Amino acid sequence: MLPRILSKLLLLVSLNASLLACEPLEPRGFDTADTDLAETVQTDVVELPEDALLADTSELDVSPPTALALEVGEVVTLAVESDVAQTRLLAELGYEEFVVILVSGLVSDNTSAFPYDLALDDSAELRKVFPVDGCTVDEDIWPQIPPVTELPNPAVPIAVGATRSFWFSSGPGSQQLNARAIAVGDTAVVWLDVASNMDSLFAKDFLSAFENIVLPRSRTVFGQESDVDGDGRIHLFFTPRTYNVAVAFFSGCDLLEDPYCPQSNNAEMLYLTPPDSIPPPYNTTTAITEILTHELQHLIHFNRKVLRNPSTDPWNDNMYLQEGFGGLAQDVVGYQAGNLYVTKAGFDSIDDFSIADVIKDGGAYDSSRDGALRGGAYLFARWLYDRAGGDAALVDGELLDRGGISFIHALFDGPKTMGKELSDQTNQTNEAITADFFTALALTNRNEIGGSRPLNPCFAYLDTIIDPVTARQRGASAYANFHGQAMTGPAMQTLDTQDGSLRAGGVEYFSLVADGSSKELGLRVDIPSAARPWIRIARIK
Repeated sequence: MLPRILSKLLLLVSLNASLLACEPLEPRGFDTADTDLAETVQTDVVELPEDALLADTSELDVSPPTALALEVGEVVTLAVESDVAQTRLLAELGYEEFVVILVSGLVSDNTSAFPYDLALDDSAELRKVFPVDGCTVDEDIWPQIPPVTELPNPAVPIAVGATRSFWFSSGPGSQQLNARAIAVGDTAVVWLDVASNMDSLFAKDFLSAFENIVLPRSRTVFGQESDVDGDGRIHLFFTPRTYNVAVAFFSGCDLLEDPYCPQSNNAEMLYLTPPDSIPPPYNTTTAITEILTHELQHLIHFNRKVLRNPSTDPWNDNMYLQEGFGGLAQDVVGYQAGNLYVTKAGFDSIDDFSIADVIKDGGAYDSSRDGALRGGAYLFARWLYDRAGGDAALVDGELLDRGGISFIHALFDGPKTMGKELSDQTNQTNEAITADFFTALALTNRNEIGGSRPLNPCFAYLDTIIDPVTARQRGASAYANFHGQAMTGPAMQTLDTQDGSLRAGGVEYFSLVADGSSKELGLRVDIPSAARPWIRIARIK
């Protein structure tokens, strides 16, 4: 056995050799030009007795590493040089599993695609990598910023049985429909098209859920709605004609006096379909309430982003980012059920999704990819909310801000579009935010399927909980079981099944499993620099 003091010497020699050999493993932003590595190494040298220096060190191996040794849950970013990235992964156990995450950082383009090729290559070299520490959305900032709260105007009295007419716009034309108040609460009124029927008990239950759960929670998370007519009320108008447009919808025209909106109702309106006009199982009180929650978020967003910022560009907010926050409303308000199908579509069709579809200003609906875009947008919104700190759902129904609520208020109330506010509020590029988000999709919730959590919490959603009021799932899980179905995380490819095409602003995931034939895996990735590639590798087993 070597003397203890010699063991310390060997440890220092080994450490210094590793420091020199692993110089490429500098963290992002580390400037080697400002650091004399040799000088740093010298500070670790200690003087030893002569007899210690005479000990036999012939068996000591201080050669530099030839492969990257990742811990389970660790993530690194590969350097891309001349359209090529390469590395070597240590796989001594013979059953290690890795995920390769190929991201296009071209977040301003949702139409282009770029060729790529991943291959195991024995000649691949261990090149520069960047350990990924921290997160582009800093959860330590947002809990310190309390959201602004407001009081609504007093409600104007309306009696059950009162009648009035509403403009209903569908397609190119508009018409006036007569309605009767069938349920009246403190803040909302349920109106029914006089040409339709609806159970009065349904109306009362629906109104109660709206006033006691949906509206207060929505105001907490997203902010106060407008009151353009000063009546202190939200009007919930049920007519079978709504189903010709959607199960429910919101129209910004009702809040504007604008030449493009000649038939404005000048009121806070949400249009809904009566239960008997909706096929089961989507016609229950809770199912329709979930949809109402989504549309209420649109109404609040229109006030916070458009009405309060008339001189800037909030009209140009991305359509699918708005839908993503609508999905977040279904989740955080407590009625998430149908949104789980949307989430699954986002995971299953992730290669059809581009972050540019979500943060690029403007845009339009894409029927060919609608499920993937809505699902991806919700997953993005929920990840932002969680990384900012999320919330706490109390047993009395109150939502306590842990940072996520403050972050949402900052995005909604800022004068720029949410895509622009995102980079301003985080002080990060949307490209870097995109890389972190796509990495999280690959690594989150693996502890639920026998794996491990990522070492960096940036790459995980907050744990799901059962809502204490509604008993529904709150939060996103890549491996949730629901309604006889199961999520299986984002769609993965292997090196043998790779399709060779990366969508601009998109992501491709690859499973890489050691088979025991070699203690090292050499990997080469060819990808054009025009894609602005981010290549990350995570060990998951």
